[in-house]
Amino acid sequence: VGDRLTSSSKPGVAMRATIAATACGALLAACASGPDLARLDLIRALESSRRGRTVLEEASRDADPLVRRAACHALGALGDPLGARALVERVHDPVLGVVHAAIEELGSLTDADATATTTLLEALERPDASTRLLAARALGFRRAASAREPLLVMAAGDGVPAVRAAAATALGTLGSARSG
Repeated sequence: VGDRLTSSSKPGVAMRATIAATACGALLAACASGPDLARLDLIRALESSRRGRTVLEEASRDADPLVRRAACHALGALGDPLGARALVERVHDPVLGVVHAAIEELGSLTDADATATTTLLEALERPDASTRLLAARALGFRRAASAREPLLVMAAGDGVPAVRAAAATALGTLGSARSG
């Protein structure tokens, strides 16, 4: 179900795309107790379809952390700011790999609302250094001016050199956004 199907001017193509997306949701539900790889493959197929966003949002709450992580990446690949809500939820996931995927993808959704930026700012305070590093990068990608002060503090005083470097790089991005 690619965007090429929904953008076609042929009669019935959009309806078929909608039916296909619905069928994908049914397939995901049907294989909920099936093999993990089948669910992962289905999520990867859905990432090429804007109509799959709703299904991917549901998959981001799957019991399997690999499915949740793949759903986060697929939501980011869609580039639809409406998918940010599910990613914000996953920043609070108990599995660090899912948290990291959600943070990375929130950084790519530069048109997402302020809740995404607020969530990333909160992630700068996490005890895990890799989470702080990814949050700093994501804020830089988003060119979030509200992150300037927290990133300055992080660049000057975080105990992990790689996190300080990520914060400094993000600040450089914010500086070029202001002057450019």
